[in-house]
Amino acid sequence: DHFPVLTRVICRQFTDRLKNTSEQLRAYQEQRSMKAEQVFKNAGEIVVKKGEKAEVLYQLVLGKLKNEETGEVILPESTVSGFVEASAYFRCGVYSSNLTAIDHSLLVAIDSGSKLAAIRNFPELMLKLCEQDRL
Repeated sequence: DHFPVLTRVICRQFTDRLKNTSEQLRAYQEQRSMKAEQVFKNAGEIVVKKGEKAEVLYQLVLGKLKNEETGEVILPESTVSGFVEASAYFRCGVYSSNLTAIDHSLLVAIDSGSKLAAIRNFPELMLKLCEQDRL
């Protein structure tokens, strides 16, 4: 009551600091949020087609995929965090082979607009891709 001007200045500072903190939090969340969805594939369904533009990063969560070019069976634990065809996705390339579901499979599909978020959220994947480039 005795210092109304000082009270207004302090309240204005608190308001500005809260607004600034909220904006920083929103920017941080946007950097790390991904446009992702769950995808279910039945046995025999194609997940990716050779030669198609790699606009989606797939993460195999459950099930098995078959690389039609090599005959390799891909399990979630046989890749880095379950990711398949990651190099093509990050390089804006095309898928290098046909991948088909062997049985009922659950995948996470990450949109191409979420590349930076994927890099930030999966550093082990990026390190593995960098190691492969050196070979």
